[in-house]
Amino acid sequence: MSLRALYARTLFDHQHQACECLGFKWMTEHQRRALVRVLRDEVAHCSDRERLLVLARQWLYDHRLLFVHDRVIRAMVAAALVEFEASTGQAITTSVPAETRKVSGQSPHLEIRGQAGDHAVHLS
Repeated sequence: MSLRALYARTLFDHQHQACECLGFKWMTEHQRRALVRVLRDEVAHCSDRERLLVLARQWLYDHRLLFVHDRVIRAMVAAALVEFEASTGQAITTSVPAETRKVSGQSPHLEIRGQAGDHAVHLS
C-alpha cells in the first residue's frame, strides 16, 4: 500500500469517525423528498439560486444530514425553479385570456387589468 493510499484511507476513517461523533448520517430517500418539498415551498418566495443553495445546505446541517456531492443540491434547486416557472406559466395560461396574452413588438409584455389596478409583466 502506498503512502498516498494510506493517507487517503486514514483521512476517510477520520472523516467517518467525525461524522459519527457529531451525529451526521447519510440522507435517505425520505429526507431527500422532504428537502425537495422545502425547496418547492421556498422557490415561490425567492428565485435566487445562491440563496436557495444556502437554504438547502442549512436544512441539511440542521437535520445533521450528509449528501454525496454539491451538484446534487444544485440539481434539486434547478429542478424546483423549473417546476415553479412551469406551474406559473400554466397558471397564467389558464387564468389570462388568449387575447390578453398576445405578444407584440420588440418588447414582449403582458398587461393584466384587475381590481388591484393595471400591471405589466415583461416576458423577455
